[in-house]
Amino acid sequence: MKVRILLTAMFFSATVILQAAQFELADSFDKQGTLFDKLTPANLQNNSVLKAGSNFKWLSYKRDAARYQALSRRNITFLSEVVPEAIVRFKDGRLSRFYIAVYNKGDSEPITDEEEFERKVEALTEKLSEKTGVRPQENQRRLGSKAKVKMRVWNTPVLSYQLRWSSSDKDFFLAEYILVTIERNQGTEENSTVVGKVEKSASQLSANVRKTPANDVYIDGIPMVDQGAKGYCVPAVVERIMKYYGSDDVTQHTIAQIAGTGVTGTNAEEMYSSLKRISNRLGCRLECHYSFIDDIRDFRSFIDRYNGIAKRNKAPLLKIVTRGDVISVSATLKNIRQDIFEKARLDDKREFKKFNKRIHDFIDKGIPVIWCVPGPMRMIIGYNDRDSSIVFSDTWGAKYEFQKMKTDKAWTMTQAMYTLEPRKK
Repeated sequence: MKVRILLTAMFFSATVILQAAQFELADSFDKQGTLFDKLTPANLQNNSVLKAGSNFKWLSYKRDAARYQALSRRNITFLSEVVPEAIVRFKDGRLSRFYIAVYNKGDSEPITDEEEFERKVEALTEKLSEKTGVRPQENQRRLGSKAKVKMRVWNTPVLSYQLRWSSSDKDFFLAEYILVTIERNQGTEENSTVVGKVEKSASQLSANVRKTPANDVYIDGIPMVDQGAKGYCVPAVVERIMKYYGSDDVTQHTIAQIAGTGVTGTNAEEMYSSLKRISNRLGCRLECHYSFIDDIRDFRSFIDRYNGIAKRNKAPLLKIVTRGDVISVSATLKNIRQDIFEKARLDDKREFKKFNKRIHDFIDKGIPVIWCVPGPMRMIIGYNDRDSSIVFSDTWGAKYEFQKMKTDKAWTMTQAMYTLEPRKK
């Protein structure tokens, strides 16, 4: 009998109403691609170089990416369309890519009318054709049954404008996203890739492992993706890993569609099943290395350990609750005592040792560990044997890049561990 845990990750953020100047982003892009020559991390927040530059906040302490989120301000437009989110990424100190979301279901008012969505796409197509003076190339790619990404590309002599959009209509129509990417024209098919596979091989990743004087061993160079106010921690974690592996075209919005993510979060079990089916198309393989309660024997073993400690502490015992022939995990654990729960977890010394070893093995290879805990999904990106801690990272911007927690505490929180690894050796 299988015992299933439904892991839902949520994140809510308060909104702040600010009065701000209006900016039209399209005005920053001329035919000569001047912005790509002039914009640097040092002058990003200077509005005279990038219109609305002062509205962007750094995603990383390395200052290689910054993000604008509309929230209640909504003071940035692109070709007269309100922009809920925009991201700039730098490479070697120069602007590399500019991402502009014209619509995404996590930050925008939902579009459930197919004709309205198509009108929005066609209007933007017409404006991009007028701005660039060229006709678009068309392409599309299916990523499993839930995600078909459509794309139009305008290649000028200097710049490439890429329009990607997608919708879901399995049960009812729902617009997923409309995303514009602007970058230099590479003069190759690279600018016309709908969703690219990973570029790095597994053997290359160990070169990213660093060690600090304080004995922190960690993976360097994992790009930050900020999920914003929506419950996109699962898609954001996957996007970070895909970008780390060299695939810039996979976004949290694409992953959210594949995984069936709503505004408030993702069911991690559904995410695992969905990504497992399409991981090969991304050039990766997804593996589960640990699940807190995998089957009935594991669950009964945990309850026995818990009740043994509870009895010694004269605390109420847990009784397994069944509904029909299915064990209800949530009902069984409803009245659990946190201190006894943690002791019962730590009493499983064999699994705790395996948990620690897995972290060391993957980090030493340069492979981040997808870490499922109550609340947000995170990444384990390092460890420190001197102070018995792990290094982990959340998807909320610069100050969440590098955080630490005692390894035993991390173990008691762990519900599942996955890796998404390149197939190339």
